[in-house]
Amino acid sequence: NFNDDLKSLNESGEKDETAVLVFFDVDSFKQINDTIGHDSADKILIDIVHKLQGKGVKGDEHLRASDRVCRRSGDEFIISALVKKEDVANFIAKIQRIIATVGHFGLKDPIKVTGGFTVIAKGEEINFETARERADKAAIYQKVLGRGNFREYSEKDLVPDLSSEKSIEDWANRIVRGEFYREISDLENQIGRLARALNDSGLYAAEKAEYEKQKSGKNIIEQLIR
Repeated sequence: NFNDDLKSLNESGEKDETAVLVFFDVDSFKQINDTIGHDSADKILIDIVHKLQGKGVKGDEHLRASDRVCRRSGDEFIISALVKKEDVANFIAKIQRIIATVGHFGLKDPIKVTGGFTVIAKGEEINFETARERADKAAIYQKVLGRGNFREYSEKDLVPDLSSEKSIEDWANRIVRGEFYREISDLENQIGRLARALNDSGLYAAEKAEYEKQKSGKNIIEQLIR
C-alpha cells in the first residue's frame, strides 16, 4: 500500500533523493463525460495510466517502473516516486508532457489536469493520508490560481502571515484576487485581522468596489471566508 511505499521510499533514498507524492485530477471531467459519453471518457482515464506507465509508448517518455501510479477514484490519480532533489521540477514537468500525449477519444481539445505535490524530507515521519492531504490542498490552491498546472504544497499558502506590513500587504493582495485555500474557515480570526488591515489601509479601494459591485454589494471579506 501507499503507506508502506512512502516509508520504503523515505528510508531507501540516497542523501540527494527525496520522496514525492503527486495528486491530480482531470479538468472539467464531468463536461468531458457529458460530451463524449461515459465509455469514451473512461478510455481517457485508462490511457492516462497506460501513458504514465509506458504501455504502448515508444521511447522513454513515461515514468520509471519504480514510480507507482494509482487511479484513486473517478478521475483522481496519485503518483509516488523517489526523485533527486534537484530533479523534482523536471519530474513534474515530465508528468505534464506525458498527459499531453493522452488520447482525445472524440474531444476537440487536449486533456488537461490540475494537481499538487508534496516533497517529503528524508527521515520525516509522515503517513500516506497526511501526504495526500498536502498534495490535495496544493491542487485546490492551484485551481484557484489557474487550472492546467501543478503546485508544490507550502504552509505559507495556507496560513496568513501577519508579522509585517509587507506580509499583510501580500495577503491583502491575495484576498482581493481570491488566492488562498478554500479550507481556511478555521483561520477566520486571522483572516478577520487581515481584513481589518485591508479595509483600513485604503490601498485596494478600487478593487474592493469592483468586487462588491460584482457580488451585489456584499462585503468582500464576508464573501471570501464564508
